[in-house]
Amino acid sequence: MSTVIAIALTVALWLPLAMLYAWALQTLWGWYAVPIFGLPFLSYGAAMGVGLVVQFLTRGIPNYHSERPTGDKAWDFAGLVTRPIFVVGAGWVYLQLWPLP
Repeated sequence: MSTVIAIALTVALWLPLAMLYAWALQTLWGWYAVPIFGLPFLSYGAAMGVGLVVQFLTRGIPNYHSERPTGDKAWDFAGLVTRPIFVVGAGWVYLQLWPLP
């Protein structure tokens, strides 16, 4: 039964997490890649696709069936949620301290 719950939670949380990461990528892309390299603005859908490709190429498929304690998995999930928020926050602070020319 716990495997079914884990699969259901993964499916239910995948889209909101993918959307959060796409927002972070789109925001950082607009702040840095557009003005520095003159690249076009990245749409939300394109950011989602680029993020998925990068995740696939760099991380592969995570192993959620490990025998780690539940508390460790909770910290992993918390990291998944807070990481894009902290990265965008750090990017915003950087822009405030050292504005782009």
